[in-house]
Amino acid sequence: MKRRIIALILALLLTVPLIVTAAADSSGLCFTATNDNLLELGSMTAFVNGVAYVPAKVFSTYGVYYNYFDAKSTALLYNGSKQIFFELTTGNSYDSYGTTYSVSAVFKYGQVYVPVPWMCNYFGLGYNYINGTGYGDILRLKNGSEVLTDSQFLEAASSIMRSRYNEYYGNVNPVSPSPSQ
Repeated sequence: MKRRIIALILALLLTVPLIVTAAADSSGLCFTATNDNLLELGSMTAFVNGVAYVPAKVFSTYGVYYNYFDAKSTALLYNGSKQIFFELTTGNSYDSYGTTYSVSAVFKYGQVYVPVPWMCNYFGLGYNYINGTGYGDILRLKNGSEVLTDSQFLEAASSIMRSRYNEYYGNVNPVSPSPSQ
C-alpha cells in the first residue's frame, strides 16, 4: 500500500511540469517586465533547469545594483543593506558576511543571469508569471508600485509584445492584407 501511494505521488509530480508547459504560450518567448514596464528583447527571461532567470541588470529598477568583476568572473548585486556575490566559474554564492548560499548565476547571451525566485526573496520583491496569448509570456517583477493587474498589464502590453515577437523572429514587416477597393 505504501509503495502505491509513493508511486502515485511520483506520477503526479512528473505530470505537473507538463501541465505548466501546456498552459504556457506556444511562442517560446518569455518577456520580462518590471512593475508596469515591458522590457526590451535584451532582457528576456531564460529558463535554467526549470527556474526563471533574468539579466542581473534588470534588478536596478528596484535599487539593486550590479557590478561584474571580469578578472574573477564574479557578479555582485547589492542595495543599501544587502550584498550577494555570484562566482560564475565555481557556481558558489555568498554575502558580505561570508554566508554561503546554494544558488548560482549563469552567463547567457553575453550577460549574467540570476535566478528570479531567489533574488526576489532575498531583496524583498515579488514576481508573477503571466501566460500570454500567442506572442509570448511575461515574467513580471514587482515591488508593490505597479498600477495594473496582471490581466490588465497583459492586455496593455499585447501590441508591444506582438511587435517584439515579430522583431525576434525576423518578421519586422509582417504582410498585412491589402485594403479592398
